[in-house]
Amino acid sequence: MNGLTVGHRFIANYVKHNKVLFRLIVELEVEGWGAYIFDRRNISEKNKEPIRAYYESVSSPEQGMHSLEIRLAWLLGRDVLPICPLVWVETPG
Repeated sequence: MNGLTVGHRFIANYVKHNKVLFRLIVELEVEGWGAYIFDRRNISEKNKEPIRAYYESVSSPEQGMHSLEIRLAWLLGRDVLPICPLVWVETPG
């Protein structure tokens, strides 16, 4: 897989009013690529863990990013992309 190791990630945050509401992650796992959306809207001192709102097994990081952006638009109740430009950051595994 082009020298990438398990744990290699692409991460984007959906931010509103300086608060991360959703975190999108495409990660290389042992079985292949996984695409996740974590809902962080209810993060607080009592509730520190985000909710996994979506998961999909994908064939490539590009497919995962595209799929997550479409799913995020659906979660936010919007039919047209882009919601706002998402910046994807690559992190090594």
